[in-house]
Amino acid sequence: MNFKVKWNGMGAVLGLSLLILSSAWASVPPLNKVVWIWLEGTPYLDGISGSYVRSLTRNLPSVRFSHFHSVSPTTQGNGIAMIAGTDLGVQDNDLTRIFAPTLVDILEAKGIPWKVYAEDFPGACYLSQGVGNYKRYRVPFLSVDKVQSDRYQCMKILNYSNLIDDLKNGFVPQFSVIIPNLKNSGALGDPTVSDQTLKTILSPFLKNEDLLSSTTFVISTTSNEADQSKDVFGMIFGKRVKDYGKVISEPVNHYHILRTLEEGMSLGTLNQEDSKVEPLTGFWSE
Repeated sequence: MNFKVKWNGMGAVLGLSLLILSSAWASVPPLNKVVWIWLEGTPYLDGISGSYVRSLTRNLPSVRFSHFHSVSPTTQGNGIAMIAGTDLGVQDNDLTRIFAPTLVDILEAKGIPWKVYAEDFPGACYLSQGVGNYKRYRVPFLSVDKVQSDRYQCMKILNYSNLIDDLKNGFVPQFSVIIPNLKNSGALGDPTVSDQTLKTILSPFLKNEDLLSSTTFVISTTSNEADQSKDVFGMIFGKRVKDYGKVISEPVNHYHILRTLEEGMSLGTLNQEDSKVEPLTGFWSE
């Protein structure tokens, strides 16, 4: 088994002094609650052609990104980039340990409750490569040293079934990441799978008017191929979006999504690639 340690340019220094606590781009409205769904390998045209996604764009304010690109040649590299603002040079899906600051640091520093719901995750801080359709490289939160070392943080990585219970009991946190398993993420190439997966995940949220009115939903797609120029599916919808079925054709990648969430939740930045891009604007309600 290969195991690699990933450091940032400052070695093991993890202090929050590395974080930028303010930004010149105050253009994203406050995002009270965020649900971030991670698909894999779903091309843009397949994503928007699904019947469920088409119904979302008709019935809810939404924006789609027709030129949404990955930033790394591997799924793990893209996942790390989504939470660290850099892929840390990861070029494979082998087990990795991350010592650089991540989204976890700035969420914890702001006291924002968060959870990750990973389908088929065995639970109990399971750190092995995976079992069945669950693969750890798709859940980079579990590669973060602080998460591995802190039982309290590690227990925030849950099986997807816990989301159903949290929805019933009103325990969905302010920030959630939902990661379908390998089969249901769209990674295996069936263009209908991701659409059905989104329906399964989102239907309980859309039936809850309180959650729907306060939640911004973000859909990102990772990729496990070297060609980063291919358009993958990306979308934001919810009551904070003002337009129905809006399409943005400018190039967008995972760093733009991360920067937008940082701005909307007043997190500051990680002072990596996320700090070099502007948050996504032009479609938010006042």
